[in-house]
Amino acid sequence: MTFSQAAFSIALLLGLGCQGPSAAETDAPPSAEETKGSRPEVWETKGVIKRIERDRGTITIHHEDVPGYMPAMTMPFWVESADQFEGLAEGDAVTFRFRRGEDGKHFIVSIKKR
Repeated sequence: MTFSQAAFSIALLLGLGCQGPSAAETDAPPSAEETKGSRPEVWETKGVIKRIERDRGTITIHHEDVPGYMPAMTMPFWVESADQFEGLAEGDAVTFRFRRGEDGKHFIVSIKKR
């Protein structure tokens, strides 16, 4: 092997060793272990009840910003129990805790008037 062939082989090996992750490695969604602890499982915020739909099991709330998770917006939240409707009315200012279900829906864990 000549000097130029050896130099080329070394440069080629070094170049391959410095290569970044493949597209398959970077495009894959994070595993449950990777995402666990990266965001809280339950968030707390304040809002105003805009609509109560007992038949659908939802309370639509205009909520404040949830730092690191979502901006302020009006959206439906599913109740975990029909008891959560008790004592609430449209227009009430509330503080509530919620979680995101595996199906992407957001469920009220607890809710109380402010």
